[in-house]
Amino acid sequence: EIGILAASTTGAISYQDATGFSIGVVNSTVGINTGGNTLTLQAAGAVTQAQGITASGLELLGSGTFNLNSVGTNDITTLAVNTTASVVYTDASGFDVGTVNATSGATVTGGNLTLRGTGAVTQSQKITATGLELLGNGPYTLTNASNNIATLAANTTGAISFTDVDGFSIGTVNATAGVTTTISNLTLQSGGAVTQTQKINAATLELLGTGSYTLLNASNDINTLAASTTGAVNFRDSTALIIGTVNATTGITTSGSDIVLQTGGTLTLSNAISAGIGNVTLNSGGSVTQGAGATITAAGLELLGAGPFTLTDAGNDVTTLAANTTTSVSFRDANALIVGTVNSTSGITTTGANVALQTGTTLTINNAVSLGVGNITLNSAGNVSQGVAGTITASGLELLGSGPFALTNAGNEIGILAASTTGAISYQDA
Repeated sequence: EIGILAASTTGAISYQDATGFSIGVVNSTVGINTGGNTLTLQAAGAVTQAQGITASGLELLGSGTFNLNSVGTNDITTLAVNTTASVVYTDASGFDVGTVNATSGATVTGGNLTLRGTGAVTQSQKITATGLELLGNGPYTLTNASNNIATLAANTTGAISFTDVDGFSIGTVNATAGVTTTISNLTLQSGGAVTQTQKINAATLELLGTGSYTLLNASNDINTLAASTTGAVNFRDSTALIIGTVNATTGITTSGSDIVLQTGGTLTLSNAISAGIGNVTLNSGGSVTQGAGATITAAGLELLGAGPFTLTDAGNDVTTLAANTTTSVSFRDANALIVGTVNSTSGITTTGANVALQTGTTLTINNAVSLGVGNITLNSAGNVSQGVAGTITASGLELLGSGPFALTNAGNEIGILAASTTGAISYQDA
């Protein structure tokens, strides 16, 4: 039981205390320097520091808290932890979460682990903790597949890449709320569900692994999103968003799971979105566009929000389209298309704005198209037909392509009809 520990040796040090102590100054010795050897500290109480630690490896053990947060003074190569109380460690450069003596990785049972590195922080062994807080410059590459935490929070200037064995939440750890890495990349990979109670603020966001990802905080703000998951991706951004390339991941791909994107501003598809047998929902507060080759492949496509939506890539391939927007919709499909029900949206509704649909083969209108004073254009290389509920209400109806067109629902109601087709036309109006 001591108050202050100081050391300058050429050999390893292992010290255990019945309570807690401080790393400080004793006589003329300042801090701890093991001359390139390991330092093991074990305590039943709080361990703090007023001076720095220099060692090849730092091993922290026991039931006490460790607050080794002296900025710019600690310098180790490897950190290993096995405690039942929270640990805070700051390093003047970078370090690895690895093996020191008999301790592998960082296990904080029932407490939080805080890491602050001025340089690169990596891991060769797993991290297990209630909460993981990442601070400082980084970057942080914590991609051990056995990591297991409940909550992640970060405020760094460098990139973060984190992998977890099951699921976790973006939340609050100590004084840090959410994940902020404003000028860098954030990569999350998980074997289970990832949620959030606090915002994400990053230049780019990459989502990998099983998922699902439900990241719906209204204050999220990233520039570019890319994902490759087997589970659903549900992401909300407060401003503009680009679906693009982050690291080696291009666009958004799921293994038949739904994709939901909501933006406060524009939504730009620079790379493809593929949900397989899942649905894609685009809910935007601004214009939605797609670049060449940035195709949408899904069972259903649901368009919501302000728009307008200009999704006219010839490679788009969805089975069913539904929309409820305040502005125009222009959509092109490579083959057959059904105007039907996707999630809770049925048919196509705009607030007096135009709709243009182009298909490579058949076009079937199974649910109502209601545009008020807007015009609708149907451009099809195959049969165009409508079901019992598939009425068309618009100011003008324009028919293009080869058809033929069989629009004989008695509930149709338009003001003007115009057509230039190579196939037969049959039209009935109420």
